[in-house]
Amino acid sequence: MDSDVARHSDLPGGVALGQFEKMLALSEFAGGLAHDFNNLLAGIIGNLDMVAVRLAQNDHASAASYLEGARSASRRAAGLTQRLLGFSGRQQVMPVAIEPAPFLADAAELIRHAIGPHILVATECPEDIWQIHCDQDQLEIALLNLAFNARDAMDNQGRIQLHAANVRHERPTHNKVAIPGDYVAISVIDHGTGMTTHVASRACEPFFSTKVNVKSSGLGLATVFGFAMQSGGDLVFETREGQGTTATLLIPRAE
Repeated sequence: MDSDVARHSDLPGGVALGQFEKMLALSEFAGGLAHDFNNLLAGIIGNLDMVAVRLAQNDHASAASYLEGARSASRRAAGLTQRLLGFSGRQQVMPVAIEPAPFLADAAELIRHAIGPHILVATECPEDIWQIHCDQDQLEIALLNLAFNARDAMDNQGRIQLHAANVRHERPTHNKVAIPGDYVAISVIDHGTGMTTHVASRACEPFFSTKVNVKSSGLGLATVFGFAMQSGGDLVFETREGQGTTATLLIPRAE
């Protein structure tokens, strides 16, 4: 079976989607966003209401507890706003020169702790790998998001590989975000269920999910693409249904 390759340019706004599909994607985006914000606002308002009740009862200890609940929900709302900025490519970043080998070793250790003991995480990075130029914290978050998706595709068991390679593009990538030049391709490889062409083409849409009974899956892959775009790179999926997926971040070479 030939592999299916999809880029974010196949999502709403790209020429591959018809007007109906664009409106459907926008509807899902708005619905998922409203759902998340409504939940957060309900948490804030509910906790503040209980603060007022407990203060009226002169129960300051309980009031303080509910106040902390409101603060926590407010912080999550601020985090959602930051993820929206990441999706739009407008998040504040601090790019630096990064040595991929030690960075990937540290990222692999973080991923191991984050996804649990049932999945093996391995790294492969050649000795002559180029330095890259991007925001180190955002790259770490991007790899975590890709690893979470890989874990889910393998039903919490199997092997994830982090692979780095030098690549040279002679022409712009398909979505024209990454210009010709030198890049390091950092791939997260799994051997899970893979994706159909349709699912792969929509994978980076905010709140899109193939999971049942999930109203919102968040902005994980959307923010990964936003980070890649803001870094002058790209995000590419190569997938074979029933065999696995390779998600590759193209990050510019440091000058």
